[in-house]
Amino acid sequence: MEYNFLPNWYKLKSRKKNKFIINVFIIVLFLVNIFLLYNMCSINNNILIIKNSYNVINYKPHKNIIESNQSLTLNNFMNFLKFKDIDNIYSITVRDNTISASFKINNMDDYESETKDIEDDEDYRIINLMAPENTTKNFQIFQIDIEVIK
Repeated sequence: MEYNFLPNWYKLKSRKKNKFIINVFIIVLFLVNIFLLYNMCSINNNILIIKNSYNVINYKPHKNIIESNQSLTLNNFMNFLKFKDIDNIYSITVRDNTISASFKINNMDDYESETKDIEDDEDYRIINLMAPENTTKNFQIFQIDIEVIK
């Protein structure tokens, strides 16, 4: 039973208006869905293009640089051992182009001759030179830091 006494034309008009609003809303949702699907397809295509153009990165040159640094250190070490008599060397550390060595000497004449030999050589330059220290009664030790100029 209907309690409101609205005219029938008014009820039809309001239903028609409500239907129109619902239809417009559905059409807008449909257009938004089409737009989103189009963007999703373009993103998928871009991902496929990137996957197809992906190249494997070759890390071999990076390893060669490390190996060349290791061979440089080894070459510097071997050249220094050929240059100086191994009997006089107490300890030695080589890092790239820097050599840190401790020499055993009996007196100050040996100290002067060792440093003079290194100074006169064109391949080596003295960075740091420490005074001889008495460690035992038989010999003294002095520390020297050398840079390889090659």
